[in-house]
Amino acid sequence: MEYNTVTLLYFSGTGSTAHAASCLERQFTERGIKIHKQNMAKISPSGVEASDLIIILSPVYAYRLAELTESFLKKLPDGKQRPVAVLSVSGGGEVSPNTACRVPAKRYLTRRGYDVVYENMLVMPSNFAAQAEPHLNLALLTVLPEKVETIINELLEGEKRLTVPKTKDRLITAFGVAEHLGGNIFGKNLYATSDCNQCGLCVKNCPKKNIKMVNGRPQFGWRCMWCLKCVYACNRTAILPGIMKSIILKDGYDIKKMSRLAAKEPKQEEYISKSGDPWEGVMKYLNK
Repeated sequence: MEYNTVTLLYFSGTGSTAHAASCLERQFTERGIKIHKQNMAKISPSGVEASDLIIILSPVYAYRLAELTESFLKKLPDGKQRPVAVLSVSGGGEVSPNTACRVPAKRYLTRRGYDVVYENMLVMPSNFAAQAEPHLNLALLTVLPEKVETIINELLEGEKRLTVPKTKDRLITAFGVAEHLGGNIFGKNLYATSDCNQCGLCVKNCPKKNIKMVNGRPQFGWRCMWCLKCVYACNRTAILPGIMKSIILKDGYDIKKMSRLAAKEPKQEEYISKSGDPWEGVMKYLNK
């Protein structure tokens, strides 16, 4: 297919999806293709740049794309059968029930008049509850350019790649909408400790505008989507959850630091995990 212009619509909480978006932008640009990279958290659906191809890039939350992404897609203007590729980003990979994570997004796009021609998954280090072994996290960043190159090649060659998830995965994804309520409750129970220096970074960065400064202290509302950006981006580790504390990684999450470390790691012929089944999707992705 000949695509002279591409619009890349992405949302990123703690930075992994933004990192992948930059990789896509760089490789399209190197091929002489003009790309419009737009953050869905910072534009309105009516502000989407016109192009030959639209790429949706979003993290997976509770077995479906982020709430912000899905809400954005529902409000897009008429697509006039413009081709769209849907790329999900997860820490677990293309395994059950993640295989159906793009189904709602594809449905919303079709209803808005877009032609979904391609879908795929990028795997990045997990920021939720647990992570794969450190060397595997770095490996995910090491192989990212190669995975992105494959996706771009398939798009430009006109490959139509659409998956058919199992019924059980579709059902789990459908119930994943309950994550929206869970995120609301989780966010309302966040609080700032005495280490908070009132810098306002959390207020500025919240994609849902769910945080306000009240008497010099962050106050959290009911619109949280569980992106964890405020928790991991706080320079003083001053924002803590009042409930579900186990989902926060003990050592935090810094994609920029991991990227610097990954740049020093050579690509391996084969990656091996000592953890076994929990990271089956990561191993499958790395060794594909």
